[in-house]
Parts: sequence; C-alpha cells; structure tokens
Amino acid sequence: VLVLALVAAAGLGRVVHKVSLRRRWFDAALGLGVMALAVDVAGVSALPMSSAMWMVPPDGIPNGRPFHFEQEPPLQYKKRDWAGPMYLAMLANTGVINCYGAPPFDGKGAKPVRDPAYRGEVFVDGADAKASVATWSPNRVVAEVDSANDGARLVYNMNFDAGWTAALDSGASLPLENAESRVATRVPKGKHRVIFRYRPQSFGLGMGLFAVTVALLFLARRRERRSEAGA
Repeated sequence: VLVLALVAAAGLGRVVHKVSLRRRWFDAALGLGVMALAVDVAGVSALPMSSAMWMVPPDGIPNGRPFHFEQEPPLQYKKRDWAGPMYLAMLANTGVINCYGAPPFDGKGAKPVRDPAYRGEVFVDGADAKASVATWSPNRVVAEVDSANDGARLVYNMNFDAGWTAALDSGASLPLENAESRVATRVPKGKHRVIFRYRPQSFGLGMGLFAVTVALLFLARRRERRSEAGA
C-alpha cells in the first residue's frame, strides 16, 4: 500500500506541477488542504494512541533458548491482551501452534514440546539414529544425522509447505516428503548434515514481475525525457 501510495503521489505531483505553471495559487491551495487533513488525522489518531501504550512485556523473557513449538503463547503482557501475544513468543524464540496471526489452514503438523507425539525438532522416523539441530533460523535449518540407515526418513518438526527444500551440505539435493504435514526427506546411510531451506514458490514469479516493472518504468522515463527534449 505504501509503494502504491508513493507511485500515486508521483503521478499526482506531475499533474499538480503542470496546473501550477498556469495557476500560481493552485500549489498553495493544495498545501492548505493537505495541512487541514494532516491536523484532522493527527487529532483522531491521538485518541486510540493515548490509551494503547499499556502493553508492557513481562520480566525475564528467555533469551537464546533453542527454537521449539508451544500449543499456546507461553508469555503474556503484564496486563493481558484479548489475544495471545505472538510478539513475546517471537522474542523468546518460540513457535505457537494456535497462532491467531496465521491464516487458517489444515496442515498443522508441527508438534508442541508437551505433545505425547513430540520426538524432537528433528528426528529419524522409525529408527534409533541420532538427529539434532546444529543451526536454526526461520527459513534455514541445519540438521546433523548419525547412524541412519540408507533411505531413512528425517523429519523436521515444521508445518509442511512445498516451498521447503532439502539438501546435503555437499550440495546434493534430497527429495522432499510430507510426513503427516511435517517436512521430511530421505537421507543416505551414515553421518550427514542436512540443510532444510524455505522459499515461497511464488518468489521467482514475484522477482520476475519486479524486474519487468522496473524495466517498464525505466523505458517510460526515458521516453518522457525524449519527449521533453523534443518539446
């Protein structure tokens, strides 16, 4: 919305500039109108803002603990909000299954730590092999696997999405699987480091549209300059 507003403002600015060349008072009149609007917006926005600053975080938010899921938000503001505070959970490096901020979907495969079916953030399904998280970020996880049989299934305790990919640290790609709505892959025998990465499937399309848009804007600006030079 902000980008669209800036583009609209740039277009309106050109119209205002052309009109102002013929009517010198037009620019000043618009300025007074914008000032009146700004005063009105400031006066209205001050009402909710004056009563909205009660959200004080609790003392002793855990810092640096490993990422894991909880069923409900683990922390609350000193004065409880009507909804679970996802921001405080983020500060504590905790995912929340019942997150009101996420769009509704059925594939909630991630398990909270207190769920009887929880087996760790990464584990090898149906085997005694060892698996642990070496490094973690929201879109990149490195899992270390030891003593796995060839073709054993490594499961990452994260909701499945087709945007995830899996690969060995050598660069060899691994097949992605949906393990009861959790991210999974098959690993070779032995000890390995497996890298899970996430990138939305629409990312490439979005970048392509962005590049085309920039190119069209460049061509339009170049054409406009030529027209101005010819005039």
